[in-house]
Amino acid sequence: MLGATLQINDICHANGVCFVACQSRGVFGNIFVDFGPSFVVNDTNGEQALSAMISGVTQENPGMVTTLDETRHGLETGDYVTFTEVKGMTQLNDCEPIPIKVTGPYTFSIGDTSSFGAYQSGGYVKQVKMPATVSFLSMRESCKKPEFLISDFAKMDRQEQLLLGFQAVDAFFTKNKALPRPGNKAHAAEVVALAESLNAECKLVQSVDAKLLTLLASNARGDLSPMAAVLGGIVAQEVLKGCSGKFMPIRQWFTYDSTGMLGVPATVVVSPVATATRRTTWLLCSATYRYLRPKSAHRGASPARDAPRGSRARAPQSRRAGLRGARGARTCRLA
Repeated sequence: MLGATLQINDICHANGVCFVACQSRGVFGNIFVDFGPSFVVNDTNGEQALSAMISGVTQENPGMVTTLDETRHGLETGDYVTFTEVKGMTQLNDCEPIPIKVTGPYTFSIGDTSSFGAYQSGGYVKQVKMPATVSFLSMRESCKKPEFLISDFAKMDRQEQLLLGFQAVDAFFTKNKALPRPGNKAHAAEVVALAESLNAECKLVQSVDAKLLTLLASNARGDLSPMAAVLGGIVAQEVLKGCSGKFMPIRQWFTYDSTGMLGVPATVVVSPVATATRRTTWLLCSATYRYLRPKSAHRGASPARDAPRGSRARAPQSRRAGLRGARGARTCRLA
Protein backbone atom coordinates (compact mmCIF):
# COMPACT_ATOMS: atom_id res chain seq x y z
CA MET A 1 0.00 0.00 0.00
CA LEU A 2 1.17 3.54 0.80
CA GLY A 3 4.38 2.47 2.56
CA ALA A 4 5.65 0.45 -0.41
CA THR A 5 4.49 3.13 -2.84
CA LEU A 6 6.45 5.79 -0.94
CA GLN A 7 9.60 3.69 -1.03
CA ILE A 8 9.33 3.07 -4.78
CA ASN A 9 8.63 6.75 -5.42
CA ASP A 10 11.65 7.83 -3.35
CA ILE A 11 13.90 5.69 -5.55
CA CYS A 12 12.32 6.95 -8.79
CA HIS A 13 12.43 10.61 -7.70
CA ALA A 14 16.10 10.40 -6.70
CA ASN A 15 17.04 8.86 -10.06
CA GLY A 16 14.86 11.01 -12.33
CA VAL A 17 12.52 8.16 -13.28
CA CYS A 18 8.95 9.13 -14.17
CA PHE A 19 6.46 7.77 -11.65
CA VAL A 20 2.66 7.46 -11.88
CA ALA A 21 0.46 5.91 -9.17
CA CYS A 22 -3.30 5.27 -9.27
CA GLN A 23 -5.93 3.98 -6.85
CA SER A 24 -9.51 2.99 -7.65
CA ARG A 25 -11.81 2.28 -4.72
CA GLY A 26 -15.46 1.90 -5.67
CA VAL A 27 -16.67 5.27 -6.91
CA PHE A 28 -13.52 7.03 -5.66
CA GLY A 29 -10.12 7.28 -7.30
CA ASN A 30 -6.87 9.24 -7.30
CA ILE A 31 -3.82 9.66 -9.50
CA PHE A 32 -0.37 10.88 -8.46
CA VAL A 33 2.28 12.04 -10.94
CA ASP A 34 5.98 12.63 -10.21
CA PHE A 35 8.27 13.17 -13.19
CA GLY A 36 11.28 14.25 -11.15
CA PRO A 37 12.77 17.55 -9.96
CA SER A 38 13.50 18.88 -13.48
CA PHE A 39 11.24 17.46 -16.17
CA VAL A 40 11.38 19.19 -19.56
CA VAL A 41 8.11 19.74 -21.43
CA ASN A 42 8.87 20.48 -25.08
CA ASP A 43 5.30 21.46 -25.99
CA THR A 44 2.95 22.50 -23.18
CA ASN A 45 -0.33 22.40 -25.13
CA GLY A 46 0.27 20.47 -28.37
CA GLU A 47 -1.36 23.17 -30.48
CA GLN A 48 0.01 24.39 -33.78
CA ALA A 49 2.27 27.45 -33.52
CA LEU A 50 0.38 30.69 -34.17
CA SER A 51 1.31 33.27 -36.82
CA ALA A 52 -0.05 36.64 -37.92
CA MET A 53 0.69 39.52 -40.28
CA ILE A 54 1.92 42.72 -38.65
CA SER A 55 0.97 46.26 -39.61
CA GLY A 56 3.37 48.25 -37.44
CA VAL A 57 6.21 48.25 -34.90
CA THR A 58 7.09 51.30 -32.81
CA GLN A 59 10.64 52.52 -32.04
CA GLU A 60 10.58 52.63 -28.25
CA ASN A 61 11.29 50.65 -25.12
CA PRO A 62 9.44 48.37 -25.10
CA GLY A 63 8.49 48.26 -28.77
CA MET A 64 4.79 47.85 -29.53
CA VAL A 65 3.79 45.44 -32.31
CA THR A 66 0.41 45.78 -34.02
CA THR A 67 -1.15 43.05 -36.13
CA LEU A 68 -3.80 43.43 -38.83
CA ASP A 69 -7.27 44.12 -37.49
CA GLU A 70 -8.88 41.30 -39.42
CA THR A 71 -7.49 38.54 -37.18
CA ARG A 72 -6.65 38.37 -33.49
CA HIS A 73 -3.07 37.26 -32.87
CA GLY A 74 -4.13 34.73 -30.19
CA LEU A 75 -0.83 35.02 -28.29
CA GLU A 76 -0.45 35.05 -24.51
CA THR A 77 1.90 36.88 -22.17
CA GLY A 78 5.08 34.84 -21.80
CA ASP A 79 4.96 33.38 -25.31
CA TYR A 80 8.04 33.62 -27.50
CA VAL A 81 7.93 34.94 -31.07
CA THR A 82 10.18 35.63 -34.02
CA PHE A 83 9.72 37.75 -37.16
CA THR A 84 10.22 37.37 -40.92
CA GLU A 85 9.88 39.57 -44.04
CA VAL A 86 9.79 42.84 -42.10
CA LYS A 87 10.74 45.87 -44.21
CA GLY A 88 12.55 48.77 -42.61
CA MET A 89 13.09 47.29 -39.14
CA THR A 90 15.16 44.44 -40.52
CA GLN A 91 16.80 43.72 -37.16
CA LEU A 92 13.67 41.74 -36.29
CA ASN A 93 13.99 39.32 -39.21
CA ASP A 94 15.05 35.82 -38.08
CA CYS A 95 15.89 37.12 -34.61
CA GLU A 96 16.22 34.92 -31.55
CA PRO A 97 12.88 34.10 -29.89
CA ILE A 98 11.63 37.16 -27.96
CA PRO A 99 9.28 36.98 -24.95
CA ILE A 100 6.18 39.14 -25.32
CA LYS A 101 3.60 40.86 -23.13
CA VAL A 102 0.09 40.97 -24.55
CA THR A 103 -1.57 44.41 -24.34
CA GLY A 104 -4.62 43.73 -26.50
CA PRO A 105 -6.16 41.35 -29.04
CA TYR A 106 -4.18 43.00 -31.84
CA THR A 107 -1.12 44.36 -29.97
CA PHE A 108 1.76 43.10 -27.83
CA SER A 109 5.07 44.51 -26.64
CA ILE A 110 8.58 43.15 -27.20
CA GLY A 111 12.02 44.30 -26.09
CA ASP A 112 13.81 47.59 -26.74
CA THR A 113 13.42 48.63 -30.40
CA SER A 114 14.51 52.27 -30.01
CA SER A 115 17.83 51.63 -31.81
CA PHE A 116 16.26 49.68 -34.70
CA GLY A 117 15.44 51.05 -38.12
CA ALA A 118 12.00 52.56 -38.76
CA TYR A 119 9.29 50.11 -39.67
CA GLN A 120 8.06 50.49 -43.26
CA SER A 121 5.69 47.66 -44.17
CA GLY A 122 4.95 43.94 -44.24
CA GLY A 123 6.20 41.21 -41.99
CA TYR A 124 5.00 38.15 -40.15
CA VAL A 125 5.19 37.22 -36.48
CA LYS A 126 5.36 33.52 -35.58
CA GLN A 127 5.06 31.85 -32.22
CA VAL A 128 8.00 29.70 -31.10
CA LYS A 129 7.34 26.77 -28.78
CA MET A 130 9.94 26.95 -26.02
CA PRO A 131 10.74 24.04 -23.68
CA ALA A 132 9.50 24.46 -20.10
CA THR A 133 11.18 22.87 -17.08
CA VAL A 134 8.75 21.59 -14.45
CA SER A 135 9.70 20.59 -10.92
CA PHE A 136 7.78 17.83 -9.12
CA LEU A 137 7.79 16.95 -5.44
CA SER A 138 8.17 13.40 -4.25
CA MET A 139 5.04 11.66 -2.95
CA ARG A 140 6.32 11.90 0.61
CA GLU A 141 6.65 15.69 0.30
CA SER A 142 3.53 16.13 -1.79
CA CYS A 143 1.33 14.43 0.82
CA LYS A 144 2.19 17.33 3.15
CA LYS A 145 2.02 20.10 0.53
CA PRO A 146 -0.28 18.74 -2.20
CA GLU A 147 -0.99 20.43 -5.50
CA PHE A 148 -4.19 19.38 -7.28
CA LEU A 149 -5.55 19.32 -10.78
CA ILE A 150 -9.23 20.14 -10.32
CA SER A 151 -11.56 17.48 -11.71
CA ASP A 152 -14.87 19.10 -10.68
CA PHE A 153 -15.17 22.75 -9.70
CA ALA A 154 -18.34 21.89 -7.73
CA LYS A 155 -16.26 19.61 -5.47
CA MET A 156 -13.14 21.68 -4.91
CA ASP A 157 -13.46 21.32 -1.15
CA ARG A 158 -13.23 17.52 -1.41
CA GLN A 159 -9.71 17.24 -2.80
CA GLU A 160 -7.82 17.48 0.50
CA GLN A 161 -10.53 15.45 2.24
CA LEU A 162 -10.20 12.60 -0.25
CA LEU A 163 -6.40 12.67 -0.07
CA LEU A 164 -6.65 12.28 3.70
CA GLY A 165 -9.24 9.54 3.24
CA PHE A 166 -7.06 7.50 0.88
CA GLN A 167 -4.13 7.77 3.28
CA ALA A 168 -6.39 6.69 6.14
CA VAL A 169 -7.64 3.67 4.19
CA ASP A 170 -4.02 2.68 3.46
CA ALA A 171 -3.17 3.09 7.15
CA PHE A 172 -6.17 0.90 8.03
CA PHE A 173 -4.88 -1.82 5.68
CA THR A 174 -1.38 -1.61 7.18
CA LYS A 175 -2.81 -1.98 10.67
CA ASN A 176 -5.46 -4.67 10.05
CA LYS A 177 -4.04 -6.45 6.96
CA ALA A 178 -7.40 -5.98 5.25
CA LEU A 179 -9.46 -3.18 3.76
CA PRO A 180 -12.58 -1.80 5.51
CA ARG A 181 -15.74 -3.82 4.91
CA PRO A 182 -18.70 -2.20 3.13
CA GLY A 183 -21.31 -0.97 5.59
CA ASN A 184 -19.17 -1.78 8.65
CA LYS A 185 -19.63 1.15 11.07
CA ALA A 186 -16.66 0.16 13.24
CA HIS A 187 -14.31 0.05 10.25
CA ALA A 188 -15.64 3.38 8.96
CA ALA A 189 -15.17 4.98 12.38
CA GLU A 190 -11.58 3.73 12.52
CA VAL A 191 -10.83 5.19 9.07
CA VAL A 192 -12.23 8.55 10.19
CA ALA A 193 -10.12 8.43 13.35
CA LEU A 194 -6.98 7.65 11.33
CA ALA A 195 -7.77 10.58 9.01
CA GLU A 196 -8.11 12.91 11.99
CA SER A 197 -4.76 11.69 13.31
CA LEU A 198 -3.09 12.32 9.93
CA ASN A 199 -4.69 15.75 9.67
CA ALA A 200 -3.33 16.67 13.09
CA GLU A 201 0.18 16.20 11.68
CA CYS A 202 -0.13 17.82 8.24
CA LYS A 203 -3.04 20.27 8.77
CA LEU A 204 -4.54 19.71 5.32
CA VAL A 205 -8.11 20.64 6.31
CA GLN A 206 -9.75 22.49 9.17
CA SER A 207 -11.98 19.54 10.05
CA VAL A 208 -12.37 16.02 8.66
CA ASP A 209 -15.57 15.30 6.71
CA ALA A 210 -16.72 12.16 8.52
CA LYS A 211 -19.66 11.52 6.17
CA LEU A 212 -17.51 11.59 3.04
CA LEU A 213 -14.77 9.41 4.56
CA THR A 214 -17.39 6.95 5.83
CA LEU A 215 -18.59 6.57 2.26
CA LEU A 216 -14.99 6.16 1.06
CA ALA A 217 -14.38 3.45 3.68
CA SER A 218 -17.47 1.55 2.49
CA ASN A 219 -16.14 1.76 -1.09
CA ALA A 220 -12.61 0.63 -0.23
CA ARG A 221 -13.13 -2.92 -1.48
CA GLY A 222 -15.01 -1.88 -4.61
CA ASP A 223 -13.62 -2.39 -8.09
CA LEU A 224 -15.89 -0.93 -10.79
CA SER A 225 -15.11 -1.30 -14.49
CA PRO A 226 -16.31 2.22 -15.48
CA MET A 227 -14.05 3.81 -12.86
CA ALA A 228 -11.13 1.65 -13.94
CA ALA A 229 -11.70 2.75 -17.54
CA VAL A 230 -11.77 6.45 -16.67
CA LEU A 231 -8.73 6.39 -14.40
CA GLY A 232 -6.82 4.01 -16.67
CA GLY A 233 -7.34 6.30 -19.65
CA ILE A 234 -6.00 9.31 -17.73
CA VAL A 235 -3.01 7.33 -16.47
CA ALA A 236 -2.23 6.19 -20.03
CA GLN A 237 -2.16 9.83 -21.16
CA GLU A 238 0.26 10.72 -18.36
CA VAL A 239 2.55 7.85 -19.37
CA LEU A 240 2.62 9.18 -22.94
CA LYS A 241 3.41 12.67 -21.64
CA GLY A 242 6.34 11.27 -19.68
CA CYS A 243 7.67 9.41 -22.74
CA SER A 244 7.21 12.19 -25.30
CA GLY A 245 7.63 15.41 -23.30
CA LYS A 246 4.51 16.75 -25.00
CA PHE A 247 1.61 18.34 -23.10
CA MET A 248 1.77 19.49 -19.48
CA PRO A 249 1.55 16.61 -16.97
CA ILE A 250 -0.81 16.55 -13.99
CA ARG A 251 0.54 18.68 -11.14
CA GLN A 252 0.51 16.43 -9.06
CA TRP A 253 -2.65 14.96 -7.53
CA PHE A 254 -5.90 14.21 -9.32
CA THR A 255 -8.82 13.06 -7.18
CA TYR A 256 -12.10 11.90 -8.66
CA ASP A 257 -15.37 10.65 -7.24
CA SER A 258 -18.73 9.72 -8.68
CA THR A 259 -20.86 9.52 -5.56
CA GLY A 260 -23.94 10.58 -7.53
CA MET A 261 -24.19 7.14 -9.10
CA LEU A 262 -24.80 5.52 -5.71
CA GLY A 263 -28.30 6.97 -5.51
CA VAL A 264 -28.19 7.22 -1.70
CA PRO A 265 -27.29 10.10 0.67
CA ALA A 266 -23.86 9.98 2.26
CA THR A 267 -25.43 9.91 5.74
CA VAL A 268 -26.78 6.38 5.22
CA VAL A 269 -24.24 3.60 5.75
CA VAL A 270 -25.09 0.90 3.22
CA SER A 271 -23.18 -1.26 0.78
CA PRO A 272 -22.56 1.28 -2.00
CA VAL A 273 -20.35 -1.07 -3.97
CA ALA A 274 -23.21 -3.48 -4.63
CA THR A 275 -25.62 -0.61 -5.33
CA ALA A 276 -23.27 1.04 -7.82
CA THR A 277 -22.52 -2.28 -9.49
CA ARG A 278 -26.22 -3.08 -9.99
CA ARG A 279 -26.98 0.42 -11.28
CA THR A 280 -24.01 0.41 -13.69
CA THR A 281 -24.81 -3.10 -14.95
CA TRP A 282 -28.46 -2.14 -15.56
CA LEU A 283 -27.46 0.98 -17.50
CA LEU A 284 -24.95 -0.91 -19.65
CA CYS A 285 -27.37 -3.75 -20.38
CA SER A 286 -30.20 -1.33 -21.20
CA ALA A 287 -28.03 0.70 -23.55
CA THR A 288 -26.69 -2.43 -25.25
CA TYR A 289 -30.18 -3.87 -25.75
CA ARG A 290 -31.58 -0.58 -27.01
CA TYR A 291 -29.01 -0.01 -29.71
CA LEU A 292 -28.16 -3.56 -30.73
CA ARG A 293 -31.59 -5.22 -30.75
CA PRO A 294 -33.20 -6.02 -34.13
CA LYS A 295 -36.14 -3.83 -35.01
CA SER A 296 -38.50 -6.81 -35.05
CA ALA A 297 -37.53 -7.79 -31.49
CA HIS A 298 -39.30 -4.81 -29.95
CA ARG A 299 -42.60 -4.71 -31.79
CA GLY A 300 -42.77 -8.19 -33.24
CA ALA A 301 -42.32 -9.13 -36.87
CA SER A 302 -45.14 -7.98 -39.09
CA PRO A 303 -45.27 -8.33 -42.87
CA ALA A 304 -47.45 -5.24 -43.12
CA ARG A 305 -45.05 -3.20 -40.94
CA ASP A 306 -41.89 -4.46 -42.66
CA ALA A 307 -43.31 -3.77 -46.14
CA PRO A 308 -42.30 -0.60 -48.03
CA ARG A 309 -44.03 2.55 -46.78
CA GLY A 310 -46.01 3.10 -49.97
CA SER A 311 -47.41 -0.42 -50.03
CA ARG A 312 -48.65 -0.60 -46.41
CA ALA A 313 -52.34 -1.16 -45.93
CA ARG A 314 -53.99 1.04 -43.31
CA ALA A 315 -55.49 -0.96 -40.42
CA PRO A 316 -59.21 -0.61 -39.76
CA GLN A 317 -60.33 1.97 -37.23
CA SER A 318 -61.57 -0.67 -34.76
CA ARG A 319 -58.25 -2.50 -34.87
CA ARG A 320 -56.27 0.71 -34.24
CA ALA A 321 -58.47 1.49 -31.24
CA GLY A 322 -57.88 -1.99 -29.87
CA LEU A 323 -54.11 -1.61 -30.26
CA ARG A 324 -54.16 1.71 -28.38
CA GLY A 325 -56.15 0.12 -25.59
CA ALA A 326 -53.74 -2.79 -25.32
CA ARG A 327 -50.73 -0.45 -25.21
CA GLY A 328 -52.39 1.66 -22.53
CA ALA A 329 -53.10 -1.41 -20.41
CA ARG A 330 -49.52 -2.61 -20.83
CA THR A 331 -48.21 0.81 -19.79
CA CYS A 332 -50.35 0.75 -16.65
CA ARG A 333 -49.11 -2.70 -15.70
CA LEU A 334 -45.46 -1.64 -16.14
CA ALA A 335 -45.99 1.53 -14.12
